[in-house]
Amino acid sequence: MSFDSRPDAVIPRAVTGTLNVLKAAQEEGTVRRVVLTSSSTAALCAVQNDAGIVVDEDTWNYTSIEAAWSVNTPEEQKPGVVYSASKTKQELAAWEWHRHASCGFVLNTILPNVN
Repeated sequence: MSFDSRPDAVIPRAVTGTLNVLKAAQEEGTVRRVVLTSSSTAALCAVQNDAGIVVDEDTWNYTSIEAAWSVNTPEEQKPGVVYSASKTKQELAAWEWHRHASCGFVLNTILPNVN
């Protein structure tokens, strides 16, 4: 986990690391299931008392990806935003890879929250 404020230093490394794990599991050949620990911030940045939010398998935090690269994002928010963007991008990449790979394992993700 990184709270570096530079998206170019954090996001590619998170994506590459995740894909390397999936490729290694595929090459092993005996792996039946991979569980990726993501984050609730990969789905959304919760707003306190914001009723009616529906989260499903198609909910992604694209806002954090945009904000991570934006020069308009306040510097004090950058580390958290970049972290959220890295979790979003790594999980998107994992599902995209799994959709197109000929692998014999099931991919699951869990999105714990920070309490």
